[in-house]
Amino acid sequence: MSEGEEQTNRRNALRAIGVGAVAGAGLQDVVLNAAQSSSSLNGLLNRPAVEATTVESAAGDLRRVATEYVLMAAACSLLGSVSHDLAEPKAAVIQSRIAVRFAELAGHRSLITWAYCTWAMVHSWWGTANDVLEVIERVGDPYGLSAARLSGLAARAYAEMGDKDSAHEALTRACDERSRSSDGEALTQFGATFSFSLARHHYYNSMVHADLGDWSRALIEAGETIGMYAPAKADTWPATLTLAEINSARSLLHLEGPDAALQSLWRVLETPHGQRIPQVIVGIDRVWHDLRAGWSGDESGKALDDAIREFKTVIGGVG
Repeated sequence: MSEGEEQTNRRNALRAIGVGAVAGAGLQDVVLNAAQSSSSLNGLLNRPAVEATTVESAAGDLRRVATEYVLMAAACSLLGSVSHDLAEPKAAVIQSRIAVRFAELAGHRSLITWAYCTWAMVHSWWGTANDVLEVIERVGDPYGLSAARLSGLAARAYAEMGDKDSAHEALTRACDERSRSSDGEALTQFGATFSFSLARHHYYNSMVHADLGDWSRALIEAGETIGMYAPAKADTWPATLTLAEINSARSLLHLEGPDAALQSLWRVLETPHGQRIPQVIVGIDRVWHDLRAGWSGDESGKALDDAIREFKTVIGGVG
């Protein structure tokens, strides 16, 4: 699989590791119930310590369930991402926190960092930049390719805060961590969604530069992501590609105007209703906000404004 062909269908990944129920109907109810179940299970892990003799007799059993801890960490992390996609951030945070706990019990360093990434990623869309950085500070020793993703999330948080120097330092750190990572495929046993591909890395970069108002650089980074995908060949819908296309359109709006932005955005605006996850809606809203702030009353922006309004009307978001 090339760097631009990562498959981002998280529900398929859940089925692959045995969590098939999440792929059915009533997904919001499923993820909320799953979060409650995970929380209850976490409570069992927090029970008071037992006698030493009991621990010794259970040592064999504990060794046998070590692998199960890894699988449960992966499942909870994926459930966190699915909950996030379904606009259930509270459930997403619960699953992410418990994913961290199971990964710690398993002693799986890359998965620990990945679970923290999921937790921070949820806050990057539903919380504040400070929330993101607080989660990142909890990671004592980021490890592997997951560490590159964590630095990318830190860069996004700093950019949102307007801290240009810290954002650029975090971007550099993410590149360094990718270069020296020796476990790039260590998590792909759980599915390709656990890979921080180069395409995704460039998408993160485009987000940072856009938030800093460096539109030329944001356009270049978004273009790198777009160029790594082959949409006609993909058998799942790549969310990273769509979000990069939004960043490209937003950059073109500032660099060349509404006509160029609309031309770049057409595929996103035709995204099927069921694939319009919250991240896509937020991205479209950012384009619309910039359009209305800089081209209010400008006839050149009317076509783009109308197209976005139609998109938002379908999802009930105009207001």
